[in-house]
Amino acid sequence: MVKMKKLYANCKICQKQVTIEVSEDIAKDREYYPFEYIDIHGDPEHALMLFLDQNLAVRDAIAYQDIQVVKKKESQYKNLIRMSETDALASIYSDEKRLKLFMKLTEGPQIEEDLIEMLKKNKDFIEEEFNILILPLIRSGLVKTKWLQDSFQMCYFLFKDFIVFRMPSKIISKIFLNDDIFKPSSTIYFNKLNLTLQEHKRKYLSGIEAQINEIKFCLKIRTTLKYLNVLNLLRDRPHTLNELSSVADDEIIQELIESDFIIEIKTKIENYYALLTDIRIKKFTPNYLILQISQKFNNNEIDKETALDHFNFLFDSEVTS
Repeated sequence: MVKMKKLYANCKICQKQVTIEVSEDIAKDREYYPFEYIDIHGDPEHALMLFLDQNLAVRDAIAYQDIQVVKKKESQYKNLIRMSETDALASIYSDEKRLKLFMKLTEGPQIEEDLIEMLKKNKDFIEEEFNILILPLIRSGLVKTKWLQDSFQMCYFLFKDFIVFRMPSKIISKIFLNDDIFKPSSTIYFNKLNLTLQEHKRKYLSGIEAQINEIKFCLKIRTTLKYLNVLNLLRDRPHTLNELSSVADDEIIQELIESDFIIEIKTKIENYYALLTDIRIKKFTPNYLILQISQKFNNNEIDKETALDHFNFLFDSEVTS
């Protein structure tokens, strides 16, 4: 016989606490936590989307008058789960509220209610959708969560950080150094490459806002299919316009030239397009947090449990790197 468990959640439409029975097995072998569960009840019928952890504790509940809307939200949640790691990282920089969460977590461990209070300063923030906002940070392996035993609060810990930067292609560089067709253009190619990398470095070092914009732009190029198709094709060798036409039109090629991701090279035989800079995403252990955690503990901003948990997460991150 299937064991059942009663869950209790507040429904804003019913304006009361409702009791929902679910199977105790429902939380087993899930791809992620918290996971969504939809309960339809009431007269007229409406929906309550619950976010349940592995212990079937209700982390959050969102009420929807329109059942079709909640099904769309469920689909949105599942799409976030199915994101590739790169797409999940890009979604952090493409959403203002999600980026605020990420930047706040680079300052040390954060209690869920404090993060929600911070986001409430955004007029379009919906408190009940916090789990959808935080999900890509967890999905991409940047953030760990833990219930604090002493305060019984959900705490979020930055486990990994990441950097996005432009880099030269070793394969294409060797071609310009050794291939008889492209050797005459090597000076043009490497001069342009050096100027592009210098400008990229300047943007990174000119302030946090410029750095964020540069990362955001690189992630957009890296995750937009029309651009990615061109970069993928050019990673092995330069191609002619006719060869590139199979994956891109003139407008896309021109955009990538203007943004210094590819370069047009005129040879005696034909005009070619070569990869100028590629994009690399590198995750790393945020050891810069060690000092911040210590300072927060010494200033009584966090308790011993929170500090030790974060130190343990950072140690695990270093070991698994």
